[in-house]
Amino acid sequence: KVQSGKTSIVRALTGAERAQIGDGFRPCTRWAARYEFPNPDFPLAVFLDTRGLGEASYNPQEDLAAFRDEAQMLVVVVKAMDMALERIITALEQIVRAKRNWPIIVVQTTLHEGYPPSFRDHPFPYPFTNHANANIDSISEDLSRALAFQRTLFAAIPVRRFVPVDFTL
Repeated sequence: KVQSGKTSIVRALTGAERAQIGDGFRPCTRWAARYEFPNPDFPLAVFLDTRGLGEASYNPQEDLAAFRDEAQMLVVVVKAMDMALERIITALEQIVRAKRNWPIIVVQTTLHEGYPPSFRDHPFPYPFTNHANANIDSISEDLSRALAFQRTLFAAIPVRRFVPVDFTL
């Protein structure tokens, strides 16, 4: 989705300097871009960074059709406090019908937006180091409730894993 941190994740994983990060006010990704890791000459993984679903005048079907045969996995990026995910769920339902074997990972970002105002830093110890057993009970009630509720929105989608991620310093 727009401004959810898709390009930030690609840049963090690949180190690609050309992956421009938005400023939080307007979308930065204007077209789908490929990022090879560790390098273009011998890529072990290739990431496709797309525009955000819900962005004005963007129809994701063209990007999905162009890379349907190449892709082997889908990483869905959503802000942890964003509950307006209907367009993403609808798109995922279409993708799952076409590509039943694709593993799907949902990355829940911008966790800090759910921290109480009294938090100056991430909770310590950081509760998301073991993604399989993330201790969401040790974080704020609002964030814990939001993460759990958001996961119920994907109930009809065969999500392999939910991964909470925050890039704030």
